[in-house]
Amino acid sequence: MVEYEYYDWNNLIDEQQRHKMCEVVATGIKEGKFWTNSPKYQTNWNVFQDFTDLKMSFLWSAFRYLGREVQIKNVQSWSFQTS
Repeated sequence: MVEYEYYDWNNLIDEQQRHKMCEVVATGIKEGKFWTNSPKYQTNWNVFQDFTDLKMSFLWSAFRYLGREVQIKNVQSWSFQTS
């Protein structure tokens, strides 16, 4: 059995912010900002650069999982849209 811990970031990233993220990604994809050498449609820009709260939720989750803060020099994220 796999054990995991659930991190609830709904107080940091609310429904309105999630909707905005989807809009930004969809707009980028419509503008052709996706990789052509991978399954469509994966953004070709670092989504974390646009959404600091999303990046911080990832970092805090990683720190919690590790049980300590670690130095992370460069964290990147891409979004994937199936259609």
